[in-house]
Amino acid sequence: DKKAGIFILVSLIIISVAEVIYRAVVANEIRNLAERSKNSANNIQGISKLVTQAVESLADNANGMLAAEAAST
Repeated sequence: DKKAGIFILVSLIIISVAEVIYRAVVANEIRNLAERSKNSANNIQGISKLVTQAVESLADNANGMLAAEAAST
């Protein structure tokens, strides 16, 4: 009957709208995750650079101390 057809049509429209909303939410979450991943990668890169600089500084200081010790003997 006509009411059943309208009910089915409205149900299909609601399902379609829900699917569009779901996909938009998922896409937004993926964008947020990508942004957080990018920020984490940048933080890791910055920390790695600091560690490298600290190790280079320690090596320079150790070499300086060895050179000073060798010069004094």
